[in-house]
Amino acid sequence: MISNINLINQLPGYLAWKNKSFQYLGCNTNLARLLQLKDTNEIVGLADEDLETSEESLKFYRKYDQLALIYYRV
Repeated sequence: MISNINLINQLPGYLAWKNKSFQYLGCNTNLARLLQLKDTNEIVGLADEDLETSEESLKFYRKYDQLALIYYRV
């Protein structure tokens, strides 16, 4: 049986998921490597502001995070 995280790690691209407070709950290994994290669990509890991200990127992520909450009525 394949666990969900093993399946997610097989997908191409960079994947992450957050809670309603915009804190990361997890990510795939591709994103962890890109962010130079030793383990995917290191992202848990962090926000975009905690990562080395430009102001332009922060605005982009926040805009689309908020749109996702509105769209999915979470």
